Amino acid sequence: MASKMKAKDEKPPTHGSSGSPGAKHGRSGTSLVEVIVALVLFALFIAGASRLLMAMRQTTDLSRAHYTAAHLAKNQIEQVRSTMEKLGFDTIAFQKEENTQVDDAGNWSDVGKYMRTTTIVYPHNGNPNLADIIVTVKLLDRKTLEWTAGSETVQSYIARPL
Repeated sequence: MASKMKAKDEKPPTHGSSGSPGAKHGRSGTSLVEVIVALVLFALFIAGASRLLMAMRQTTDLSRAHYTAAHLAKNQIEQVRSTMEKLGFDTIAFQKEENTQVDDAGNWSDVGKYMRTTTIVYPHNGNPNLADIIVTVKLLDRKTLEWTAGSETVQSYIARPL
């Protein structure tokens, strides 16, 4: 009889408005609308972050290309200087070049990403012992494949050794 009494005294489980046992305040979990809203917000965050990363990558690539262009110009001036030391100062005027396409190492290449022009002004301002060397390196725009991504120019003077 005691077991029958106990069964009578037990209360049935409470149900929230959703009908699931044990729910408090009418909610049992995440609704489909909440999941969709969360996914949309996450997708917007990822889209914004990926655009930011792409912009950072383009800026880094352009900075690296400008650094390489300046380095190529400096190396070309050193090459002119070295050749002048070997062959004599009067050969300096023959070391000019115009729109030579080069690779990252400064070697001629028909698929190079840089266009180098070496201008030699000799004699400089009428002085036969002084030459002005100007090296301009243009950058290839990767999207348009035109020489419009900017340029770096390095200028130096070379004096006739005494």
